[in-house]
Amino acid sequence: MRDEHAALEGITLPASDPFWDKYYAPNGWNCRCTVVKVRASKYPASDSNRAQEQGKEATKGKHADMFRHNPGKEGKLFNDYNPYTIRDCGDCRK
Repeated sequence: MRDEHAALEGITLPASDPFWDKYYAPNGWNCRCTVVKVRASKYPASDSNRAQEQGKEATKGKHADMFRHNPGKEGKLFNDYNPYTIRDCGDCRK
């Protein structure tokens, strides 16, 4: 496991928490991280704001925005703006 992704290990938040909208595996090229559902009564909830900061740190880099989404919720592997499906950005030419 990458050191950056290891920082996310042990984060326990409800599925409805906004953290999962941006930080859900895979979080980078060749990422093999997984997410598992656990019993809320057995594991204390993490601090959502701190978890989001950890998520930013774990996914920083050249293509970070491409991995900051939830493929399961959005039904697509990459977000709409990424270097693999967008050749030219109309907004960028302004």
